[in-house]
Amino acid sequence: MKKKILLYGTAIIVVLVVVLLFSSVYIVAENEYATIVRFSKIIETTSEAGIHLKVPFLDTQRSFPKAIMLYDIKPSEVLTSDKQNMTVDSYVLWKIDDPKLFFQTLGSLPVAEQRLDAFTYNALKNIMGTVAQ
Repeated sequence: MKKKILLYGTAIIVVLVVVLLFSSVYIVAENEYATIVRFSKIIETTSEAGIHLKVPFLDTQRSFPKAIMLYDIKPSEVLTSDKQNMTVDSYVLWKIDDPKLFFQTLGSLPVAEQRLDAFTYNALKNIMGTVAQ
């Protein structure tokens, strides 16, 4: 009976240690930035690929791509200076240079793409408003 309790106790401790070890390590790929956040505050930002340590259960990792990204904007109708409708199809190439600033201001890629969409539409509207067909 005591051997069984000792065996189960040892198994539980081993499982807890393994879970603790796996939750205290994170991997950063070559083509991404990693930001460690604790209680909504940025603790660390790294761009070095490899295995890194974090505080288990308190820190969360957010990854952002280093690569140049393509955001394809839906075609939109724009009025030219001579009041003609023109369908404009556009895209934006963009990159995250400062992951800390990106996380603080936008937080995620979908929010960044919404901002790009609004900014690009307004810029296209202003530019195409000066063009005659």
